[in-house]
Amino acid sequence: MGRYNTAAVALDFMHDDDAMISHALRLVPGDQVHLVHVVRMSGCPEPDEFEASCMEQEYFRCQSQLEEMGNASGIPKERQALLVGPVTERISKYVNTHGIDLLIIGNLTPLNATNYPVDVLSGALHSANCDLLVVHPS
Repeated sequence: MGRYNTAAVALDFMHDDDAMISHALRLVPGDQVHLVHVVRMSGCPEPDEFEASCMEQEYFRCQSQLEEMGNASGIPKERQALLVGPVTERISKYVNTHGIDLLIIGNLTPLNATNYPVDVLSGALHSANCDLLVVHPS
């Protein structure tokens, strides 16, 4: 494992996001850390009005959390990515298109039916062209 130039932290707002950001800031120059969160939308091709309203609220809630975490850790808005869609696909595409050489994810214990960290790990191992760091839960 050599020195890394850029890192992306895959945030899920449920696990040890602060610890993952701290690791990233220790491993790469501070101006090369990206924060990434993927909003998983409903699988319905045409959500009803209630579902659409819930998805919109979720998006804005995540946007607010991402900005708060970015501001607290000194990561500017241009390196805070709020993506929408399938988690592994969006994170892998972001990593590959932004020249990320280290992806950092957290706790592998699935806390809900979406298995967010496990999905990210599996997808990253197969489709992201970078090293992967899994941060042990505190």
